Amino acid sequence: MKVLVAGSITRDTLVHEGPGERGDGLDHARLAPGGTAFYATNAYTQLGADVRVVTRVAAADDAWVRARFPRHVELHVQPSGVTTSFENRYRGDARSQRVTAVAPPIAFSSHLLDGIDWVHLGPLHPADLDRGWFELTGRPLALDVQGMVRRIAGERVVAEAAPDLARLLRRLHWLKAGLDEWQVVLEALGTDEAGFAARHPDIEVLCTEGRKGGAVLRADTATLSWTPMPVVDRHDPTGAGDVFFAAYLQHRVGRGAPAHGAAPAAAAWVSRFLMERDLP
Repeated sequence: MKVLVAGSITRDTLVHEGPGERGDGLDHARLAPGGTAFYATNAYTQLGADVRVVTRVAAADDAWVRARFPRHVELHVQPSGVTTSFENRYRGDARSQRVTAVAPPIAFSSHLLDGIDWVHLGPLHPADLDRGWFELTGRPLALDVQGMVRRIAGERVVAEAAPDLARLLRRLHWLKAGLDEWQVVLEALGTDEAGFAARHPDIEVLCTEGRKGGAVLRADTATLSWTPMPVVDRHDPTGAGDVFFAAYLQHRVGRGAPAHGAAPAAAAWVSRFLMERDLP
């Protein structure tokens, strides 16, 4: 099966404030590619999925981006004057963000859906994707909601639900949200979890809580919770949510696993991802 992943790939400056993992009391910074499209695609390929990626990066970053994907990934890079760039500062589980550059919206064309079994949208802000992406029909649709519950004000990231979020929800099959993001969704809709399930009985919601694990919320079953392996306590969490969602969907859709099997399998994959990334 083949998945299409759409969203900006970013140039991220990751700053881990002291004392941090090294225990030396100093801040440590590194430059890395980022965004849902980057982390999800690499998770999908490691799990055996065929992937088509649609993104925007500056011409100067094109080779840098392509070098970070397996050669068999079908990569559609739309031209841009800049690459979307974030500065992410971490202190423990807390993260603050600053946006230093924003690429134009990623254009949609129906031919991009040829041969695709499901679509994974990973916008980083409400204007990251053209509206055509939100009118998709005929393909199962998954959304990482982070970009739809925040806006960019200057260089700041502000929590705020996008005006067309409710319309987009009507087309979804899967929604992934951090706990804080999930609360923004519920507040924007003026409802609670039970009300959301009643309005959207076909959406499977993955509500993640970082190192604590998370829960799968479905209208037709009791809440299913998972707990990550303890190793996640000792590693940089950047990208873990994107990896979890991709691994969940690959098990759930690509391999036909039930939710109660896909969630712990995805959590175990996140632990593996974190360990392998931090190997010297």
